[in-house]
Amino acid sequence: MLRKNKNNLLGILMIISMFVLIFILNYMTHYTSDDYAYRFVFKSHLPGTSPEKINGIFSIIKSQISHYKLWNGRFVAHFIVQFFMQYNKIIFDVFNTLIFILLGFIIYSILKKVSNINNKIETFIFIFTLLWLFTPEFGKSVLWLSGAGNYLWTSIIYSSFLLFNLKTQKSNLLTYVLVIVLGFISGATNENSGPAIILVIILLVLWKYLSSKTLDVWRIFGILSSCVGYLIMFTSPGSQKRGQQQISLDLLKDRLVHVYSASVSHFFFEYLILILFIFILVYQKKYSKSNFIFTTIMLIGHFSSIYCLVLSTGQPLRTFFGSNILLIIAIVYLLNCISGFISLKKYLSIVLITVSIIVYCYAFNDIYKNYREVDNQIKIIETSNPNKEIIVPLLTPSHSLYNPYNGTAYLDDNPKSWFNLWMAKYYKVSSIKGVNSK
Repeated sequence: MLRKNKNNLLGILMIISMFVLIFILNYMTHYTSDDYAYRFVFKSHLPGTSPEKINGIFSIIKSQISHYKLWNGRFVAHFIVQFFMQYNKIIFDVFNTLIFILLGFIIYSILKKVSNINNKIETFIFIFTLLWLFTPEFGKSVLWLSGAGNYLWTSIIYSSFLLFNLKTQKSNLLTYVLVIVLGFISGATNENSGPAIILVIILLVLWKYLSSKTLDVWRIFGILSSCVGYLIMFTSPGSQKRGQQQISLDLLKDRLVHVYSASVSHFFFEYLILILFIFILVYQKKYSKSNFIFTTIMLIGHFSSIYCLVLSTGQPLRTFFGSNILLIIAIVYLLNCISGFISLKKYLSIVLITVSIIVYCYAFNDIYKNYREVDNQIKIIETSNPNKEIIVPLLTPSHSLYNPYNGTAYLDDNPKSWFNLWMAKYYKVSSIKGVNSK
């Protein structure tokens, strides 16, 4: 009883510490890139003479209809983005931190459903340290408001859809309504993670049917609904217009090499941990048929969400977000299948925590530097004559992928650049120009 209370207390302290650490990074992240544009009803990638501010659900719906026609079909992600752009940034900072922690709990719930959790604290350590260390472009997929809406927040939706399908549900009207709605918005999340989850669920349903000769009709409705959501998102007029391309074998080969190189480089150490755990289970003669099938299904989803990107015009690292979640599920699933090897697990946990602390300190320093610079820019803008061109010092280049300003569009020396124009509209000033302060 005493040990259980100690573990519960340790777990609570770990979650509180995680909340504080992630919240600090969220708080130090001002708006950047598309954020300023999404404060307004979308009409074009450039601001008009009198842009209409987002003000309530109906204005968001109006904006998303226009966005769907002109830009892309990610109406689920951008609805979330525009919803939070109505309010003070601190509200998003709190909820975004909670969503990051919720993602860890959803992964834990998935694992709890398919395996016996031997050590809760150890499992949470692996989940959160792997999320922290291997979430691709953490700054642009978790901290940047528009990026978080597209990657972190949508991951909650498709991970919940996966969890819903792993649980035994009663075949009633409520189950059908929930799976159809959840499936639809899961499929509409983004171009690679949404369909990867559909594939994973199809394989899980097939596995269950072959092993038990039972088939839940509501699962089929969920899969079909998810496919409809994906098709509506993917075939949007905006996506089709902006995604037009001439496909050739040479182009596909070049993209395949790029995607392979980027994914192996990013996930290299996670792959090593996965292989290590498989070897241990084989050595223990505990790598059962069910272990093999579940791990294989997660890896099929992982690789399919990566390599389908060869058909996309762009393959930024952050598009591996869902791939990382499926890989973490596979790794921590195998961790909980291993009996013994307590010292190895302990040393791995210590290494992951130590590396996480070092990476956090480096990321904090890099983000804090830009936070102070952006803070200064905003003060200059807010205290200057709005009818004249406002001169602000440019940001110091960032060096960490945990920094949301690393690789996102921001103020430059051209007052007519699209970002400068949107930021000027947001602060209701004539124009803004960046200059080197050195």
